Amino acid sequence: MLLEKLRKAEEELASVNQLSNEVSRQNTEYRQRTALELEALKSQLTKAEETIRSLQEESAHKVAEVERLSRELAQQSKELQAKNEALENTKNIRLKLLTTQTTQEETIRRIRADKEAAELKANELAKLVDQLGSNLRRQESATVEEADKAASALAEADKLRARVATVEARAADRESDLKDRIRMLEERLVLLTEPSSELFADQVAEATKELPETAQSPLPEGTSPEAARCITLLVERKLLETRLHATRKHLEDVKTTWNEKLTTLESQIAHLNSKIAEDTSEYMAATSEWERTKTQLESQLSEVRSQYAEARATISRLEAAISERDRETEESVHDRDLEKSTLTAKITALEAKAEEGTQAYALALKVNNEQASRILALESQLTERDRAGERQSAEIQEARARSESLDAQIVSMRSELDGLRQTVTEKETLANRAADNLDAANKTIADFRSQMAELEAKCKTEVEGLNIEVASLKADIAKLSTERETTNQQLKEAQAALAEATTSLEQSRKLEEELHLKITELEKQNELHVQNSVELQTLKETIESLNEIINERNKTIRLQKQKLTEFKRALGQGLQGAKSMASSSTTLADEESQSTGPPLHLSASTSTPVQQQFVRPVTSVPPSASRPPEHSTFVHSTPITTTSSSSSLGLVDQSKDTTPSPNCGILPVESLCPLEKGTDGPVSPSYYHRPMADFELVNFDYLRHVIVKFLLSRESEALQLVRAVSALLRLSKEDEFLIRQTLEARRSWFTTPMVSPKRTGQFAKVISPPH
Repeated sequence: MLLEKLRKAEEELASVNQLSNEVSRQNTEYRQRTALELEALKSQLTKAEETIRSLQEESAHKVAEVERLSRELAQQSKELQAKNEALENTKNIRLKLLTTQTTQEETIRRIRADKEAAELKANELAKLVDQLGSNLRRQESATVEEADKAASALAEADKLRARVATVEARAADRESDLKDRIRMLEERLVLLTEPSSELFADQVAEATKELPETAQSPLPEGTSPEAARCITLLVERKLLETRLHATRKHLEDVKTTWNEKLTTLESQIAHLNSKIAEDTSEYMAATSEWERTKTQLESQLSEVRSQYAEARATISRLEAAISERDRETEESVHDRDLEKSTLTAKITALEAKAEEGTQAYALALKVNNEQASRILALESQLTERDRAGERQSAEIQEARARSESLDAQIVSMRSELDGLRQTVTEKETLANRAADNLDAANKTIADFRSQMAELEAKCKTEVEGLNIEVASLKADIAKLSTERETTNQQLKEAQAALAEATTSLEQSRKLEEELHLKITELEKQNELHVQNSVELQTLKETIESLNEIINERNKTIRLQKQKLTEFKRALGQGLQGAKSMASSSTTLADEESQSTGPPLHLSASTSTPVQQQFVRPVTSVPPSASRPPEHSTFVHSTPITTTSSSSSLGLVDQSKDTTPSPNCGILPVESLCPLEKGTDGPVSPSYYHRPMADFELVNFDYLRHVIVKFLLSRESEALQLVRAVSALLRLSKEDEFLIRQTLEARRSWFTTPMVSPKRTGQFAKVISPPH
């Protein structure tokens, strides 16, 4: 029997060795996979750094382009300044021409004004004097008549108003009296017809009370006609007294209203008196001014009459010289016609030059490279036009000199003879022709100005386009700088995550080495203590503890892989420009999700019935000498029970099951929760009764960031974060489905959440909306 038991124990040891070999092989495979993943991540980081460098180079190129564009803008601004100076010169020339034109027009206007003044002044003054006298008389008579009419109309209106008011008052009083009499007669008729009626019981009672107390039985008793008559008289007396009181009140009200009206009328009368005084003063001032102007006009009329007599005397003397002057004016007219023909030829030449300039400008718009040369050509044309303008100004000056000489002659002739009307009319025609010539020159100048304005507008549009391009380039540079900063931050976060992953991998390697050492020690102990049943029990318990550790390590590896996949997704979202990195991260995540296999698990059910026969309850087992103190385990006498971690927040009810769950998946770390040791050295049992939140190796900054983003984002964005939150908080599929259902219900127009019957009542996770 003992030999059979020993043989079975050897077989079990061989199976344990095979399992340990499989565990080591799987650990080596996990190491290789993690090494490959780290290499892939490093390659991705190098690619990201290369993309960042390329972006930096592109930003440097764009900065250089912006500088080049700024230089081009400076050059173009200088060219625009030169063009503006040329335009200012042309404007100055145009102003000079306009001044010359205005001077000529002013001279022509003066000649015309003097002529008209000389012809019409005497007649107008005489007519004005007569008209003013007649107008003054008419106005005086009209004002007197209007004042009388207004006064009479006001008096009649006041009388009519007073009459209407009195008539209305009388009619109102008459109407009220008639109404009162009718009412009193009706009341008396009622009393006479029905003396025993109770309608006036109150009035009778008041009348009897108001009688003097000294009078003894003033009213007759019984139902005699005298008693009824007395009652009616008393009632009438009471009614008349009430009527008297009402009329007195009405009279007082009327008195107050009439007093108010009188005060308002007095104030209006005072205002009208002051206005009449002001009007009279203004009328007196106006009459004085009319008299003063009348005297002035009479003096002017006498002077004009004297001048007219002198002009008539000069006319009689200078009629002989008219024939000679006519001949001279005909010659001057012929000369002016010749000058007009020359000016028209020059104007046509200028128009042809202007057309050539417009054609040259159109060609300059079509070809941007030849812009500078054509601008020079336009400047040369402008200089030629300036020279032509100078020539025109010289010719205009000559014409002005001639016109001045003619004006001098005309002035001398006016001083000698005001009656040379025919010569003046001929000169006016000449002046009109010169004005037409000037108008044509002004038109050519306006055409030049419009062309220059078009050039300015086109140059401004080009400058604005360049400014817009520079602004867009600056905006692109700012966007690239912000993207570079975000990528740098994401790279730093990824590096921190990689550092955490490397530390976790190093810890897992250390744990695997320690497990190998433990396995070797256990093999030695099994070879030494094969015959001892207590040692078999210890081996069984150590195997269970190792299974728990392996399960926990598998879960920690899964969590780390989930974190790595999430960090890869974050890097892929941050580096959207690098499409190759995003595709590689997604493929790596898919390979990891496919490569993860079922975790290893050894339970007590795999033991043979012989081992179950020799199993005895042991309170505690001292750890071996070669086991490190930080990873020493505590074997509990009670069987290990599994608890599901499918609650909404991943917490465990400590009141129901105080033993640590084998599916917890997280090992203790000294940095987060130090080990509690007893006096003898081994780990205390309270260490394994801690809550699971103390043992979770979670990046709390990342968890906080995800939860805050989930709470602050809208429903459409929060739906994308449900999977990440459920993975971090270890929610069940049912909880995840409830969260998705509530978010979709909030997104919809009509919120009608579907609540399952298991989640209603006291333990409901969805609060029903208020009805």
